[in-house]
Amino acid sequence: MQGRTAFIAIAALICLPVCGKATLIVDPPQPITHRVTVQMIQTAKSDGTTATLFGNATQEANIKSRVDQIWAQAGIDIDFLPSVTLWTSDFAYQGNAGSGTRPTGDLNTIISLAGSAGVLNTTPYVLNLFFVEVVPSFTPLDENTSAGYARIGDDGITYTVGSNLPGFQNGRDVIASVLAHEIGHNLGLQHPASGIANLMSPMGTTQQLTAEQISAVFQTTFRNDSVAFIPNGGTGFPQLIPALLGDYNQNNVIDAADYTVWRDLMTTGGTLPNDPTPGSITESDFTYWRDHFGDSLTPGSGASSDLPVSLLTDAAGPSTVPEPSTSILLAIALPVLAAGRRRRRG
Repeated sequence: MQGRTAFIAIAALICLPVCGKATLIVDPPQPITHRVTVQMIQTAKSDGTTATLFGNATQEANIKSRVDQIWAQAGIDIDFLPSVTLWTSDFAYQGNAGSGTRPTGDLNTIISLAGSAGVLNTTPYVLNLFFVEVVPSFTPLDENTSAGYARIGDDGITYTVGSNLPGFQNGRDVIASVLAHEIGHNLGLQHPASGIANLMSPMGTTQQLTAEQISAVFQTTFRNDSVAFIPNGGTGFPQLIPALLGDYNQNNVIDAADYTVWRDLMTTGGTLPNDPTPGSITESDFTYWRDHFGDSLTPGSGASSDLPVSLLTDAAGPSTVPEPSTSILLAIALPVLAAGRRRRRG
C-alpha cells in the first residue's frame, strides 16, 4: 500500500429523531466468496473505565448478524475475531477530554500508538476496530448515539457505541449500520450523492450497494474517483474463501439443497459449482455430496440466513459533495490520511 495519495474528508451530520425510525433494505445475498476479518480493540482509561462494546452475548450476536446481512449483498462475510484486545490508553479512549471536537488527526495517532504498544493485529489483512469514548472529528456524544471515523482504502476504524443502544432492536440496528458503513470506507468506498438508496450515501434511504461499488472493493488496480479510493494492488482486506467442494448451490454448507442442484444438472447438463470431480456431472458427485453432508466452511460471526433483512438505515461520513442543509460539511484535502466519519442516533 505504498505510494498512495490520501485525503481527509470530514462531514458532520445533524440527524433528526425521525432518522432512527427508518428501515434498512439490502439487496439479496450473493454467494459468499470473500471474508473480511475484524479485530475488536476496546480502549480503557487508566481508572479502569472501558469503552462500550456490543452489549451482552445475545445483543452482540444480533449486531454482528446485521453487519453480515448488509455485506452479504456483496458476497462478503464479516468475521469478528473471538478475542477482544483490551488497551489501556487515556488518549485513545477520549483524547484530550473536553466539550469541543476531537481532532481528526487523532485517528492516525491512535493507530501509531497502538502499533508501538503491540495492540494492532499483526495480520495485514485484518481490520483494527477501536472502540473509544470520543471519536476523532466528533464532540462527546450522548448514550443514544453511535459514530465512527475510518480510513478510506486503509486499515483503522474508531467507533463509539452509546450505552443505551444495545438494549433495543433499533439501537442495535444503528450500531450495525454505522459499522457496516465504516467498513465500506476501509474497503475503499467513497460517498456517493446524498439522500440516495445506498449504504455509503449521506442521508441514504437504504443500505444497498451498486454493482460498481461491489466490484470496486475487489479491485486490485489503483483508482481514485467518486466511487472508491483503491490503492495499487487493492486493499487486501477481502480474502478469498476456499471453495467448499460438494456445495453445489454455494451457500457454504453441504445440505439437501445441493442434492437438488446435482439432480437437476444431471438431466439438463451445465456446470456444477464446486465440483469435486471437474468435468461431466456423474454419480461420483452424488457420492461426494452424500459422504460430506453437513460439512460447512468456518462461519463468520453471527451469519444467519433466517433473520430479516429489514433493518435500519444510517447516514453520514466523508464526502466531496455538499451535505444537506441539516448537516455541516468541512472538506480538507491533505496528503495525510483517507478517513470517513459517520454518526447515528437511535
